[in-house]
Amino acid sequence: MRPAWWGAFANADHELLKQGFYVAFVDMSYTGASEEAMKILDNMYDVCTKKYGLSKKATLEGLSRGGLSSLMWANRSPQKLACVYVDNPVCDVMTISPNFIEEIRREWGLENMQNFKGSPIHNYKKLAKSKVPVLFIAGLLDETVPNATNAKPYVEAFKKAKGSIKYVGKPDGKHHPHGLQNPALIVDFIKSAYGKI
Repeated sequence: MRPAWWGAFANADHELLKQGFYVAFVDMSYTGASEEAMKILDNMYDVCTKKYGLSKKATLEGLSRGGLSSLMWANRSPQKLACVYVDNPVCDVMTISPNFIEEIRREWGLENMQNFKGSPIHNYKKLAKSKVPVLFIAGLLDETVPNATNAKPYVEAFKKAKGSIKYVGKPDGKHHPHGLQNPALIVDFIKSAYGKI
């Protein structure tokens, strides 16, 4: 299930499709993991599993803002997942641009963002405890979603909580391009997760 950026940096999707997987998309590219956004993913899961009969264990694939929604929903519903793949995901809303923070405030219907806890950095323990495997790819030079305040603390906290996470840091990577030039690692990670359920 991919909740944002249809067709962007999709070489892993193309390879998975060739190998018999399905890619389901709902456009949540400009949402911020609010309760309403989580309900969209709940509905997407139900459509995939109940209407189309796809696996009850889904893969979430989240790039950037899509990673924000993916990680938040994964922590809420790990029992519905085979694995999670995120790339340069927003892990701490409060470390992104002021415009982005304001968008999130409006979506969540808050008066202010003081003590905001709606970021993956505050919502990871249930996913970690579930042992659902997570593939986390991050550009170390990401200028949009800074590594030092997003990927690094999230991965460290997830590992400390004894979660199953594979971290791939791209030394010269910026926010774009997402993914890997050779998608084999991503494809193999997802296939391996399905081999274990």
